[in-house]
Amino acid sequence: MKARIFNHKVFITLILFLIIILFRINNNSLQEYNQSNDLKPIIIDKNRRVFGKGELRYNYGVPYLKLSGSNFEMGLQYGVLMREEIHSIYQKLNDYKEEFISNTSWYIRPFGNTYLDLKLKFMQNRIPKEYRRELQGLALGAGITYGEALFSALAPELFGFGCSTFLKRLGDRLIMARNFDISPDFLADYPIVIDFNPVNNGNFKSFGIVGVLGVITGMNQEGLGVTLNAVKTAEVNKSDEIPILYKTRRILENSTNLKEVEGRLEDYNSDLGWEMIVGSAKEDNGVIYDLFGSELRKSPLNQRDSLLTTNFFLNQEMRHKYMEVSVAEHPNNIGRYENIEGNLRDNNVEKINDIINILADIDFYKYKDNLDFSMLTFTANKYSTLQTIIMDLTKREGYFANAKGYSAFAPFYKYGWSFADIELYREEDKQIRELAQSLGHKYNQLLKIYQNKQYQNLLQKIDITKNDISLVELDLLFKVWKENKDIVDENQLLEAIDFNLQRYRDFSLLYIMKGRILVYLGQISQGIKSLNQALDLASDYSAYKVKIYSYLAEGYFKLNNKEKASEYASKCINLIQKFAVGTLEEELSSQVDKYID
Repeated sequence: MKARIFNHKVFITLILFLIIILFRINNNSLQEYNQSNDLKPIIIDKNRRVFGKGELRYNYGVPYLKLSGSNFEMGLQYGVLMREEIHSIYQKLNDYKEEFISNTSWYIRPFGNTYLDLKLKFMQNRIPKEYRRELQGLALGAGITYGEALFSALAPELFGFGCSTFLKRLGDRLIMARNFDISPDFLADYPIVIDFNPVNNGNFKSFGIVGVLGVITGMNQEGLGVTLNAVKTAEVNKSDEIPILYKTRRILENSTNLKEVEGRLEDYNSDLGWEMIVGSAKEDNGVIYDLFGSELRKSPLNQRDSLLTTNFFLNQEMRHKYMEVSVAEHPNNIGRYENIEGNLRDNNVEKINDIINILADIDFYKYKDNLDFSMLTFTANKYSTLQTIIMDLTKREGYFANAKGYSAFAPFYKYGWSFADIELYREEDKQIRELAQSLGHKYNQLLKIYQNKQYQNLLQKIDITKNDISLVELDLLFKVWKENKDIVDENQLLEAIDFNLQRYRDFSLLYIMKGRILVYLGQISQGIKSLNQALDLASDYSAYKVKIYSYLAEGYFKLNNKEKASEYASKCINLIQKFAVGTLEEELSSQVDKYID
């Protein structure tokens, strides 16, 4: 099995190398217009600028941009009016490229920049001509290359994002609400609300990031709202169709009801996995579509009070067919879903403020107001939540909050359909936001140190002799111990785990850690007891179950109970094979296969 994987990767590397030789490109080859310094806006005052039919206003520090005309004209207006912000975000995105490339497969990293150029080139060919003209206008207006404009426009799709989204009826109104989770966090410095008025299509609004001309979240004048949640699939599908962010935009420009939306999705062939959430105020109904390749499944709101999703396919068949068990049924998907579902069901949700409270939630089941679980990304509001957006599709009103983490604690601004209609809706929860962001920043730094395998540096940052360390610190130390057992003291780790178990007695991950360490130390009966406790608490978490089964198989094998070892090894492999099998799952299967009698 390993030889097959290695040969497959070597083959890909050789093909990639040949492509590089034949098709080497750079940003300059994508440039179609010369930079110009003659395009300048008319400055009305410090918060308002005009260029052609475009207008920019800064409201509470957030740019609100009105674009009108042909695609090229709208792109030019965007580039001229947002020139400073576009230059700034592109510089940061360009600096971030190396970090992005470092997270790609090992056989791609040596050719990272060229690989990214090629990927952008192929994605560019999938963008319809009118939108490419718009990017050309933006590049000309901002004074950047076309390639730079292209990279900025497609960055969210390249990086991927995690989100929590739901449709909710409030009396006779239909609400779409979402937390937008994405990295890197500097994207929070570039929020934007855009009022699009294309000459040949319908008017719509978009809530998003500077430089992104596709749509992640938006609504049109017909009361139709659309947003996207990314779904990580085991494989990438080859597609030559329009990128998803532009597909979403086309839907808003040309659709007035759910039937028209579905008609535009029926023949769509996506390269990545997506949840497209659509709500229609006119029909008082909505649908969540599972999209991957040519497959399309739908979950309608119909008579239900609410409908939600996180970052997995709602359709179980698609979830099993295309997602790895470690992703599909992990607490950061299942747990987050169940907590939001419980809040929507059990709380008296009657107002927009009640919706905000659900999106701001950092509870994990019975553990209330505790930031530990949000650091593990198990909650609706967390350190990677950069934007919170609520759209009242019936009234055609939007509520927008933006922050470097935990955005649902930030101030909310209300946007009416009229371009000038903006007001502060809800003050920020400053104290909790600043505390949460501080902890989130600390965890991000620790995570980067771990990812760079600077383990000694990590141990200097986390004092394991103090039992009172957070769950995320404990989780990182456990991962380090699994990779290098010489540099983390098992007994100190066990003491820290026991201390956390006093606070979180029903959290299965702690029992998994404890059981694994005890089995390794030869205290096998105690280890098995802890692992069985973990199994009782992880009923919905198949991602945890496969680990527990593998550790139990190892434990029973060490006790010379080959029947039990074979039983749990088989359970592990069978559960893995219910889902799409990735590299990590293949490795785990091969590890436990030796225990099968």
